[in-house]
Amino acid sequence: ARGQLHSGGADSVGEAAASQAVAALRGQRAQLVVKERDLSQRYFDNNPDLVTVRRQIADIDRQIAGEVNRSVRALETRAQASAQRLSSLLASRSGTRAQLSTDNSALVALADLEKRADAAQTLYQSYLERYNEVVAGSGAEQPAARLISPAGVPVLPVSPNLPLNLALGAAAGLLLGGFLAIASELSYHGLTTLEDAESRLGIRGLGFVPAYRTVQPHGASPLDTVRDYPDGAFAEALRNVIVSIRHAASAGGKVVAITSAVPGEGKTTITACMGRALAMAGERVVAVDCDVIRAHLSREFGLAAGEPGLHEALQSETGLAVPYEEPDSPLRLIPITRPFAKGKRLTERGGLHRVIARLREDFDVILLDCPPILPIAESREIVALADSAVLVVPWRKTLDRVVKAAMRQLPPRTIRSLGVVLNQVDMKKQVRFGGNDAASFYEKYQGYYT
Repeated sequence: ARGQLHSGGADSVGEAAASQAVAALRGQRAQLVVKERDLSQRYFDNNPDLVTVRRQIADIDRQIAGEVNRSVRALETRAQASAQRLSSLLASRSGTRAQLSTDNSALVALADLEKRADAAQTLYQSYLERYNEVVAGSGAEQPAARLISPAGVPVLPVSPNLPLNLALGAAAGLLLGGFLAIASELSYHGLTTLEDAESRLGIRGLGFVPAYRTVQPHGASPLDTVRDYPDGAFAEALRNVIVSIRHAASAGGKVVAITSAVPGEGKTTITACMGRALAMAGERVVAVDCDVIRAHLSREFGLAAGEPGLHEALQSETGLAVPYEEPDSPLRLIPITRPFAKGKRLTERGGLHRVIARLREDFDVILLDCPPILPIAESREIVALADSAVLVVPWRKTLDRVVKAAMRQLPPRTIRSLGVVLNQVDMKKQVRFGGNDAASFYEKYQGYYT
């Protein structure tokens, strides 16, 4: 009715057609419309009679509209009452459905209980019949069993089988351990053999230096081992490195620079031991401490303070350096006995060049204990002054990518004279890793030294 009222006015509302008041008003309106048409044909619009008729028609239209609105409001009231009743009926239906669902569940449960009751009744009847048979036959039984042996309490449990489980666990552990060891070894990128060094780094393998405690005989330290056992495996490995350097270098490798990629690789120990081994063999050897920051070589021999050393030699125009004699061998040392000024470098104004040129006149072998390559830029300049360069790499410790990073810092000319030495090789373990270098066959010849 609201939609009809808005779209077509009061005349289009179907509910108004059934109203007697609306019908009577519409009759009166029709008569007034006829009268108004007759008057409009005879008079002008301002005629009093015509104006009065038209006002009456407007009043009747308002009365019709009011009646229609009352009819619509009556319909709205009825619609609201019907909606409330519908809501009540829907709620009642929901409650009825819930009750119906509960009743259905109860019926299912009842059916299940009835089945159980029937089964229990049947079982009870069977037991009762069996009981009656037993009671009827009591007293007439004949035993058919006999005792073979008494049942003893077992000492060990029958299950689980402990020895079998231990054996299976040990086998599984060995297999898993072997698999993990193989996977770890395949993913390892350190250097184990000289063959690894040559294939991964692309430079010569000069040899290896054992961890002194893994060879026999050995002393309390690497230097003591060289002094006390000059014919032992440790000293022989150093001599093997020296021979490799001389075979690979031009002019016999008179000036040898010993360095490493990063600190803590053992280059200073190798320098000291190599110098002592050469000096004990009768060669004129001098070791120069070129690490102005740490001066490990000077501290190794207790020459880190006091007397003139490398600092004074660099200040000299002639490059003359006064070497110190090592107490336990003819080895000569040029130590760093006083700290350098901040930012001071050995190669400034050709100082180290003059010192090395002067030492070439007096010594057969000059060993330069250089700083590590990666943290110290001057190491590249010092290494470039040498005839041969030795890169010390700890056995199975430093990764090949670290060594490659250090090699990329060196000039191409130095790379051609560069060789790698594997340091601190565990000779007892090395034989298990295989390889084609001498360390891999240590078990075959270790008795030669003892």
